[in-house]
Amino acid sequence: ERLTPRPTRSRRNPPDPPGTTYVAHARRVASPVVWDPWPDVGVHLEWGERGAGEAADRGDDLVVVDAFSFSTTVTMAVDRGARVFAVGRNDTVPPDTYEVPKARYDDSARMTLAPQSTAHLVPGERVALWSANGAAVVAAGRHAPRITLGCFRNRTAVAAALRRDRRTTVVACAERWSSIGAGHGVRPSLEDWLGAGAVIAATSGLTLSPEAQAAAATFTAAGAQLETWLRECVTGRELVAKQWTADLDYLVALDASTVVPTLAEDGFFEAS
Repeated sequence: ERLTPRPTRSRRNPPDPPGTTYVAHARRVASPVVWDPWPDVGVHLEWGERGAGEAADRGDDLVVVDAFSFSTTVTMAVDRGARVFAVGRNDTVPPDTYEVPKARYDDSARMTLAPQSTAHLVPGERVALWSANGAAVVAAGRHAPRITLGCFRNRTAVAAALRRDRRTTVVACAERWSSIGAGHGVRPSLEDWLGAGAVIAATSGLTLSPEAQAAAATFTAAGAQLETWLRECVTGRELVAKQWTADLDYLVALDASTVVPTLAEDGFFEAS
């Protein structure tokens, strides 16, 4: 322990009168605390690129949830037999691959981030899909042993495909404040919290971290209100304002697919 020194007296702060009693205040100098913030459980939940990178560093499998709309659009593309390359900020698109425009709507494009645009794909087609959230999270965690994509459409199939001999971190991707014209940075999003909870709630026999339990409990608590919550949350209303109303039907559909998009060694997502 160290004693905190008394302040030096100045002319404006004269000495205390004789007989004054002083009390010594001890200040503890803390030693660095070494601890592991990652819970030793079967399924944990984290947010965004940093969460994906940290989980991959420790050897966890990842389930990436960008419900509105990267994970959903890739699930629907893979369901049609296509292979999808997630384009991160520093990625180069592989040869013989159609690069999807960044614009959500482009009448001249074969495909966009809009789920309904996957109807034009054919089996074996290779597409590269950019996303400020989902693809960026995939890029940050690409060194994980295994990466799958989860959404409301395939949540039960994804839960059933979790490897029980390995820890899994479900990553809620979140949104960007810039998408609603409110500056920069990451905006935690209800749809990804609920999407992650939808996957976790479908698991069975796996230990869950408090974060994972909370997300699953939120999804379960939504009950019949789930679709209303999703359509009326900030991102849901953003999509309506940007003429994505028809796509919301695909985004909120529960258990509409049994496909689990899984990242292959060549960097493409394909059906597993």
